[in-house]
Amino acid sequence: MRNFQVYLPDEYKSNENERYPVLYWIPGWGGGVQGYSYKSYIDDAINSGKIPPTIAVFIDVHEQLWFLNSVALGNWENLLTLEIIPFIDQNYRTIADPLARGLMGHSAGGYTAFMLPLRNPGIWGSIGGNDPGLWGMYAYIRDKEDFKFFPPFSEIQSGYKDLPKDIGAYNSIANWYTKDLIQFGTAFSPNPNSPILCDLPADGNGNWFPEVREKWSNYDLSNPKTLDKYSEILKGLISITIVTATGAGGDGEQNKVLIEQFRSAGINITQLDMPGGHGDQTEERFIAIAEQILKAMIGAEVSVSPKNKLVVTWGEIKR
Repeated sequence: MRNFQVYLPDEYKSNENERYPVLYWIPGWGGGVQGYSYKSYIDDAINSGKIPPTIAVFIDVHEQLWFLNSVALGNWENLLTLEIIPFIDQNYRTIADPLARGLMGHSAGGYTAFMLPLRNPGIWGSIGGNDPGLWGMYAYIRDKEDFKFFPPFSEIQSGYKDLPKDIGAYNSIANWYTKDLIQFGTAFSPNPNSPILCDLPADGNGNWFPEVREKWSNYDLSNPKTLDKYSEILKGLISITIVTATGAGGDGEQNKVLIEQFRSAGINITQLDMPGGHGDQTEERFIAIAEQILKAMIGAEVSVSPKNKLVVTWGEIKR
């Protein structure tokens, strides 16, 4: 069984004929459902007119997940795309259209928020990440001398050295780089004949296995070939937003490199520099991303307004 939380705007019960956009939020690595801590911020943003009334769905990743499909650890993205989204659209008054559906996340959840629409195109029209962990692929499949940012290769090496004898010991793993390696491996390079059910792109000494490395590179958006592969899907999204944390301990510098790569590839992306470290002010950053996404949604849906306004609120959109 899987818990998730659904935020409904105050007007939801009284305005029974209205339909609303939906924002899906995936928390950082190991985060449980967190809607309770965001509620007052969303209320204030709606009441002050920062954002229109919206539904928000908060996902649970307390097992320390990257929320990807894995033959060993569960088909998590299928849970979202095939179960949670249909459930929300069937049981709540949503605008059941990709243009009215956004995917957002923090850290590891931010990486997932970028990858899932590429692996499952046509479900979301907007994506956003709060200091997203897009460095994940960069760190694990680049040469040692390329590790200009956190984490250093010595830390990645520790992940290889702590690999368990078999997948049954996964829950006892203490080293989170080791868990990363297995989660990515079972999603990107599964191997049912391996004791850990996957192949890894290198050994602990930094010797690469080219075929596996190539499979992993398909999920590295800092790789020009991969970015080119997905560029048309990314260009088709109505909003892409990254919050870069400017304080100590954030992934801002790594993400700024990626943002420049996106822009060089002709992909529109909004960069929001916000104070604090990696896990600071997540509620404020949620609202900042939501503002960008909902603004783009409204602009994309002008033609369906029954009042033919240049700018409409979601409460005026009927489907």
